[in-house]
Amino acid sequence: MKKIILSAIIILLTSGMCACSYTAPHSGSAAKSSASRSDKDTPPQLPDDVCFIVNIKIQSHTPVYKLHSEYYLDRKAVGGNEYGNTDQSKPFSDGETACFEIVKALFPGKNNIDGFGIALYVCPENGEETLIDAFVEWDAKKGCEYNFILSGNIEDGFTLSPASPDFDCRKTEWSELS
Repeated sequence: MKKIILSAIIILLTSGMCACSYTAPHSGSAAKSSASRSDKDTPPQLPDDVCFIVNIKIQSHTPVYKLHSEYYLDRKAVGGNEYGNTDQSKPFSDGETACFEIVKALFPGKNNIDGFGIALYVCPENGEETLIDAFVEWDAKKGCEYNFILSGNIEDGFTLSPASPDFDCRKTEWSELS
């Protein structure tokens, strides 16, 4: 059992750090494109070990150096990852998209991942992590790509919103989860 858990952790850490090198068939461009999708669109071609993709387009006046995500299933922690430049000395460009590849090892034998959730932390220049305004969850499906927009700033806080108004996700304030 320990080997399986260790293998899942290693897969999670290594797969999420890639630069989203697959080509999404719907646009012909790299997955880092900011094209909006909903789970009703034709799924992208994903690497074999990837369950689904979460793209986060950064639109913030505060320079963002790193994103730290924690993943949940039915509000129970199942994994997490960080995305940023290797040395974190350069912030994301405004409009740049961070791509989180959610690996299949987190959900063995499941095609529909009902109750998937994400807690997202934003790291500005000072390196302190700032939690976004709400916990975001949705019923994910294998092979799909989900697009969000990160907006806000360090003074007023950050918000994660779906890129498409047709995308059905739920946001729960942190105070309601305690």
